[in-house]
Amino acid sequence: MKLLTIQQAIAKVREWIHIPDSHELISSGIYRNSSPEQSPYYKVELEWNKQGEPVLDENMLVNPNTIRAELDAVTGQPIAFYRHDDRDKDKEPQEELENDKYESLFPYIVQWIQKLGLPIDSKELDLRKKMIIGENRYDFVYGRKHDGIPVSSHQALHITLNQAFDLTHLWCVWDACDFADSHEVIPKEKFKEQLDQSQLSLCYLNLFLPSDHPFYICREDVYDAVSGQLICTDKSDFIEIIDLDTSLPQRNQTIHIVRKPVFSEAQYEVLKLDDQVTDVDLTEPHPFYPVITEEEITKAQDIAVSYLKESVSEEPWQFAFIHRANGQIVESMQGNQIKVEIQRFLHGIPIMGGKIGLFIDRDTWNVTHVMDALKLFQARRGDKEKERTKNLGCCEPQIVAETAWEQLYPHVQLTLTYRFKDRHSPDERRNALLVYTLLDCDWICDAVTGELTQLAY
Repeated sequence: MKLLTIQQAIAKVREWIHIPDSHELISSGIYRNSSPEQSPYYKVELEWNKQGEPVLDENMLVNPNTIRAELDAVTGQPIAFYRHDDRDKDKEPQEELENDKYESLFPYIVQWIQKLGLPIDSKELDLRKKMIIGENRYDFVYGRKHDGIPVSSHQALHITLNQAFDLTHLWCVWDACDFADSHEVIPKEKFKEQLDQSQLSLCYLNLFLPSDHPFYICREDVYDAVSGQLICTDKSDFIEIIDLDTSLPQRNQTIHIVRKPVFSEAQYEVLKLDDQVTDVDLTEPHPFYPVITEEEITKAQDIAVSYLKESVSEEPWQFAFIHRANGQIVESMQGNQIKVEIQRFLHGIPIMGGKIGLFIDRDTWNVTHVMDALKLFQARRGDKEKERTKNLGCCEPQIVAETAWEQLYPHVQLTLTYRFKDRHSPDERRNALLVYTLLDCDWICDAVTGELTQLAY
């Protein structure tokens, strides 16, 4: 795939936006997207600063004279534009723009969409926010809709204009795509009738509710609204309940925790292309996510079990390795690290908010970081010991899922949206499916008493 050159990108930005003669280019580069599944797959980053000015100001922030632009390195479309002299706008008074004033300003937004060559049909703009900031700026945020149906996949246009209607800020994620026909959708009420108790998950909610009872909760699964096929689910699963009594030496090793940042600026330098690169293969492996061998997976699991035996063996829980949707227990990540996730269980039921994430250095095989959601939550509430002992009495479920579903069914709601279908290759055009998603249902059913409770956050 041919990439835009730095010189071409600079020329495009200067066509769209006035860069003052007082400014000079201080940095430029072409970078791969840190998320391999997201577009743009490569982007050009450009920064200008006023000549003779330092890169940082006295507060060690980006110099307020800095101007930044980002473009899709494949299509040449603008992604983002920032003027850092605009960053204090949040300190200025803000108020919602009146409708008639917004209608008078909307043509300027359309003009900028056209001037920048953004792939946006103005009929698809779904206004989320319209604000006047101080006396000088108008701030607009849009989502996306098609035929009046919202797009749930991340699509956004954030644009800020000054009093002269010049562009001072832009953020645009708007993929070219083909939308499914909305006339073949299964009616919402008919679709809801097809759901049953398999829609429920059973878990302990002791982080959010002071009870040692398990509860049935309704998952936010996503279904094709035309075929009824399940597209994705957050149903929990596991590969292996971990045996903490194992005598295997590889699962009883001494664990060394050598702290290093999970995310650091230096890690992102591997995403920058060499200056002479003009063509890329969009399917080549991502530097943040190199292939993990079976040997590495086994080694990471052994380290995880050894960590549990050293650090949490006195807890009343069972522990299990998580089975992700792609079948992986271990995943690679930036900084040449590996992440292993472990889930707490009791009576074969998962503990909501009970995950442990271990980050392991692939060079030294030392543990570099531990993210224990349960301990973090308990430490924040200051009741670590109280929680540890209280959970020893967690009850087992007494009612079946079918009974709980009869209770929860009246509270189940569906929403119809467009959602992008997964691509088989990076150069494949997007397709937007019509999907039904179960809305976040605040109602839960006590699996011991059968009573309904509405969660309050």
